Amino acid sequence: MPVILQSEPDDICVFRASGTLKRAEFGTEQTALAQKIDAGAQPRLLIILDGFEGFERGADWNDLDFLFSHSDKIAKIAIVGEQRWEVQTLAF
Repeated sequence: MPVILQSEPDDICVFRASGTLKRAEFGTEQTALAQKIDAGAQPRLLIILDGFEGFERGADWNDLDFLFSHSDKIAKIAIVGEQRWEVQTLAF
């Protein structure tokens, strides 16, 4: 399975993704995280991209429901992956 969400002590959630990230698999783990948040957790996310090849094409990745309903309850997010996945910012 290319997506795994592991719960660690102190509200640390480790999200591991490898291969091509499928929207359905991501949605399943996102729902599990939402349930933890709804139960009172303020998770700190560690996202590890190991052998990550990208996102499923043609899937609806523009679903913002989770962002609007839960993002303010996520304490921190750290992402570890290959440099090619780093977001480049442009200075204007």
